Order: sequence, then structure tokens, then C-alpha cells
Amino acid sequence: MWIGVWAFVLSIVAAARWERTGVETRTGAGEIWRRFPKFVLGFLIASLLITVLSSGYDYAQYKKDVVPGLVTPLQALRTWAFTFAFLSIGLTTGCAISPL
Repeated sequence: MWIGVWAFVLSIVAAARWERTGVETRTGAGEIWRRFPKFVLGFLIASLLITVLSSGYDYAQYKKDVVPGLVTPLQALRTWAFTFAFLSIGLTTGCAISPL
């Protein structure tokens, strides 16, 4: 969960310190929001959702009921999501280095 805190802190630092133009202006919330990585919010929502869905189970019930029905299908989705994410990064990097 520290990734969310650090992403927020770094978005403030980036907006307020790293890219100053020399003109003294206050950094607004819109600029911080623009720089904040939105995937952190998705991670937080997914974590809260799984916590709420599995909160009524003890460990044995969780392993018996929740893991096969909920966690296993999400692991397959996670594998595909990572595959497409890194494919997209590779395609973007390849196009930036050598335009088609």
C-alpha cells in the first residue's frame, strides 16, 4: 500500500519542484492529479473489494471456497494483463526509438 503514498508524494514533488519554470506559481490540485498514476487507485479499489468479499471467511473456508472460485480466475486475468502491458510498453518503446 505504500506505493499509493509514494506515488502521491512524488506527483507533488514533480509538480512543485522538479519542473519549475522560474516563475513563482502555486502548484494546483489539477496538476498533481494529472501527474498522479491512476493505476494506484485501481489497485486500492481492487484490494478493498477482495478484502470485503473475503472478510466473512476463516482461513480454511477461504482456501476451500474463495481461492478456486475467485482468486484462480483472477490469476489468469492477471497473467494476460501483464502480458499486454509489457507488449504495449515494448511497442511504444520500439516506435519511439525507430519510427515506422
